[in-house]
Amino acid sequence: MSKENVELVTNLQPAADVDIAELFRNDDIWSALADAIAPFFRPDFESVAPGVPGTERVHVGLDGLRAAWLEWIEPWLTYRTEIEQVIDAGDRVLLLTHDYGRREGVAQEVKVDGSAVWTVGNGKIVRACFYTARSEAFAAAGCGILTDMAEESRIPDLVELGERIREATVRRDLDAIMAFFTADAVWDASPMGIGTFEGQAAIRGFWEDWISSYEDFELQTVEAHDLGNGVSFGVAVQRGRLLGSSGQLELRYAAVNEWEDGKIARITNYTDIDEARAAAERLTQERA
Repeated sequence: MSKENVELVTNLQPAADVDIAELFRNDDIWSALADAIAPFFRPDFESVAPGVPGTERVHVGLDGLRAAWLEWIEPWLTYRTEIEQVIDAGDRVLLLTHDYGRREGVAQEVKVDGSAVWTVGNGKIVRACFYTARSEAFAAAGCGILTDMAEESRIPDLVELGERIREATVRRDLDAIMAFFTADAVWDASPMGIGTFEGQAAIRGFWEDWISSYEDFELQTVEAHDLGNGVSFGVAVQRGRLLGSSGQLELRYAAVNEWEDGKIARITNYTDIDEARAAAERLTQERA
């Protein structure tokens, strides 16, 4: 039945040009879709949304699937997904995707590598678990074999890790932010005229002072790239209203991140985007 399982899961995926955000947010579109796919799901079907390990939420039924997706796409204006590969794992199907999200007011899409494990029983979908780390998806599917793709999946997706940091920043969750930094990390904001902060305590203090000075705070990713050799480059726009102020401030800046084992060892911020891009390219070559 494994071949049939692969076909079932593949056929349930939206086409690459379908805006998933509209699909799940529009009541009429979702109602029609739910009626069409209901025969292929068990009534007690479970979907597990990605999250910090140990905090994943389990949703039940098709309404639960919609709720899980609405939570995931909340920051995005549009969102679409393309199938990269489908792997037969018996009663489980490992789905690897490229996801593309675009935020309001931003023209460029952000690319994220997605993965999910779909479990099938008696010809119906029993469970779907979504992952941001492909190594976790391979393990959950029982695909622990040492294939080239499995080995690649163990390499942290730096763009996705950066997105998690952005989300934690918007939530003002300092504990979650600091979990992505090495103990001796360095935050170099000297190109912006702010200074350099060494070690987790100094970085946390900087961020605590910075974020707490805003009544309203928003951070949007404009572009994000994994340049290889443990280097990532991104451009972001920060908007916010300072305490006691009625005016909005906007700051556009770039970040060059150096990573070690999935954590940031050094981050350098620039207001000159071209300078930052050139620095990131040089650093990538130096670390080759």
